[in-house]
Amino acid sequence: MSSTRGAIARGAGKGGAIVLLAKVYFVVVGFAQQVLLRNVLGLEIYGRLSLALLVVNVVNNVVVSSSTQGTSRIVAGLPEDDDLRGARGALFGVLRIHLPLAAALAAIFLALGWLVVAFEHNPALAMPLRVLTVVVASYAIYAPVIGALNGLRLFRSQAILDVLFATLRTLGLVIGAWAFIHVFGARGEVGAVSGFATAAVLIVPCSLFIFGFGASTRTTFSAKSHLSMLLALGAGQFFSNALMQGDLLLFGRFVHQLPADPALKADEWVGVYRACQTFAFLPYQLLLGVAQILFPLVAKAYAERDTARVRELTERGFRATWLTLGLLVSGLFALRAPLLRIAFGEAAATFGTRPLGVLLFGQAMFALFGVSLSVLASVGKERETALTSAGALALVVGASFAARASATTGGEDLILRTTIAVSLALFASFLVVTLRIIRATGGYVPLKTALRTILAVAIAAGLSALLPTMHPILALVVRSALAFVSYAGILMLSGEVTRDEIRRAVTSIRSRAF
Repeated sequence: MSSTRGAIARGAGKGGAIVLLAKVYFVVVGFAQQVLLRNVLGLEIYGRLSLALLVVNVVNNVVVSSSTQGTSRIVAGLPEDDDLRGARGALFGVLRIHLPLAAALAAIFLALGWLVVAFEHNPALAMPLRVLTVVVASYAIYAPVIGALNGLRLFRSQAILDVLFATLRTLGLVIGAWAFIHVFGARGEVGAVSGFATAAVLIVPCSLFIFGFGASTRTTFSAKSHLSMLLALGAGQFFSNALMQGDLLLFGRFVHQLPADPALKADEWVGVYRACQTFAFLPYQLLLGVAQILFPLVAKAYAERDTARVRELTERGFRATWLTLGLLVSGLFALRAPLLRIAFGEAAATFGTRPLGVLLFGQAMFALFGVSLSVLASVGKERETALTSAGALALVVGASFAARASATTGGEDLILRTTIAVSLALFASFLVVTLRIIRATGGYVPLKTALRTILAVAIAAGLSALLPTMHPILALVVRSALAFVSYAGILMLSGEVTRDEIRRAVTSIRSRAF
């Protein structure tokens, strides 16, 4: 690590590119994890495990996001001439708060697990949820370290931890599931969560080692103010993550209430829905890297009261977000059937292709929604992010109940109606948060960019729908090539993206990453 904040700042650009590459790795490994788990456990047990992980991920994501942003803000606010000793002092001060907080969160999670079991009408969830209590406690200690690295703009170290934890978590889940089934003759989902818990415990000392244990300077900050900020950020993140995962939780409840379906068992339908989510979430997961880099930059410009810089960063960030999102949605829409067939089997492809097509566009709206919330939080609008997320969650819950009320013919009807209803609710939420971003920062994606991106996605999706059925491997090649060429071609023909811009972007990524 460098000894001065100035040297840290000079490495931020290169580290930012590395964070994006690490995020790609994180998403790829996460996707491989889902595929491997489905093959080790089978579709029914995979669906049951997905529900248990869904519950803990809502809590974990709240803890990680709020703790990371809260600690990042404290460290980023240190004087420019301060060195790493001040940052270490700030981190250790935060950890003194988070250690008892971790114990409290774990106790609450353990105590309330029975409510989830009762809500889902699924007693088999009880044991996995008990084991996952260890994960909740570990995340509450690990997250502030990531926040301190982010506040220092030590993106390279942050990326190393992202890669390491993604690898440990996947190995733990998959090896644990396999070992419990084939070695111990026990339940595979319990083995998977036991491996996850082991990885979460191991990452804590690893993160502290990477941050460093050198001399520290006492940094003064208000514990009360920090907890208040965590509460505000955490409320917004809770609603946001419940918004992201709530549809699957409700779908799991509703599909267990339906009469027995001759096509698939209830937990198998949950597995199909989770398979669709695995692909539909990819744009959001990849764009989190943009939010992680944009947050400290906008926060710093806002702290310096540089409104012009805030607007500029917002416009540039959302333009990159829209263009990247359009490419991802175009490709995934074209590849949805062969991807489901190869990764999750024939049942997922048969019953999930249409719902995935709908969910992709709904989750694209959620990806924009998530980046918008990050920007709002960076300009001090934590309460507004919480209220916006709460309103969006209410819309999704209401839409899910409406889908259940109208579904009468079994799991296939319910899954399609649920994805349509949820996507419409997410679109409405996107419109609301967009207006709030414009009001808070004065900037957003240029209108021409938005219209050109929508046109390019529509044409790419329409052309892919015209292709005949073919072998899944051949379909991956042909459909991905058509989606990329048609999407990029429309953007270049419309003048949105030029060859020089593409050349400069590629050169910049190469020089910063390597």
